[in-house]
Amino acid sequence: MDSENNIIKKIQERISQANATLPANDYPFPLYVIVEPTNICNLSCVMCPSSAQTRTRGYMSMNLWNKIVDEITEKSPETVIWPAIMGESLVAGDLFIEMLEYACTRKAKIVWNTNAVLLNDRWLQRILALELKEIIIGIDAINEITYNNIRCGGNFRKMMDNVIKLLKNNNGRTKITVQFIEQEMNSGEKELFKEFWLSKGAVVKIRPKLGWGNAVQTPTLILGQEERKGPCPWLIRTVSIHYNGTVVQCDADWDQKYAVGNIAKNTLEEIWLGELAERRIKHRKMDFDFEPCKHCSDWQAGLSEFFYPTNWNKS
Repeated sequence: MDSENNIIKKIQERISQANATLPANDYPFPLYVIVEPTNICNLSCVMCPSSAQTRTRGYMSMNLWNKIVDEITEKSPETVIWPAIMGESLVAGDLFIEMLEYACTRKAKIVWNTNAVLLNDRWLQRILALELKEIIIGIDAINEITYNNIRCGGNFRKMMDNVIKLLKNNNGRTKITVQFIEQEMNSGEKELFKEFWLSKGAVVKIRPKLGWGNAVQTPTLILGQEERKGPCPWLIRTVSIHYNGTVVQCDADWDQKYAVGNIAKNTLEEIWLGELAERRIKHRKMDFDFEPCKHCSDWQAGLSEFFYPTNWNKS
C-alpha cells in the first residue's frame, strides 16, 4: 500500500493534468451527455451505490431517448452520448439495442459502458453492425475469485467469453476498452490485467475508485476540500440524464437529490445554460459549498489512464 505522501503526490499530479485540459470559458454545450437507459442493474458491485438507490426503478422511453439524441445531433454533433450511470443497459433488452440503432442512424457519437455479462450472440450481431465510438467493459480483475468479490452477482467465465467474442468479431470501427478500477480488493492485479487484455487487442483503461459523491469510501482520495485547485472537470464537461428525464449535474447525484431540470420539459441546452451555468460560475470562483459538491472527493480522481495494444491506430 502506498504511503500517505505517495498518495497525495499522485492526487496532485492527477489534478494538475486534469486542470490543464479545462477551458478558460464554458463550453456552449456539454461535451459528454451521460444517459441512463435504466437504473436497474444485474450486478451489485462493491464500488457502486446502485443497490442503495431510493428512487423508483425503471426504463427510459424510446420517445425520450430519441428527443435527447435529436437535440444533441442537431445542436452539437461532436458531443458524446454515454449510456451508463446506475444500471446495466442490457437489462432493458431489445429496447436498448433499438436505442443504439436509432442513435447510429442519427450519426451520434456513442460511448457505452457495460459489464458484458448479459451480452448474447443475437445482440452481439446487432451491436457489431453499428458504428459505435467506444464500448467500455467493466471487469476490474484478472482473477475469477477477485472478480466475484468485486462484481457481485457476475459470471466471470461468461463475461470473458463475451468480451473475447466482441474483440474477435469487432467491425474495426469501434474502440473496445476494458476497465480496471483500482481498489483494495484487486491490489496487485493491475499489471497482469494490462498484459492479458493488451495481448487480446483491447484498450485498457485504469482509474481510481470513485466515491459517487460520498456514497462509497475512497481511501486513496484523501485531500480536504480546502485543497481544491480548480473547478471539477465533470461539472465543466458533462451532464447526466436519468431514465425518467430528470437532469442532474453529474453522477455524484446518482440518487437524484439535486436535480437541475427535466428533459421532458426543457431542452438540454436550456438546462446547460441555466442552473448548471450558475454552478459552473461558483466552481470557477472556488465556491464548492453546495450539494453534491461540498462532500464529494471525486475531483481528486483526475484523468483515466489508457494503454493501447501494439500497432494500435489512435486516430
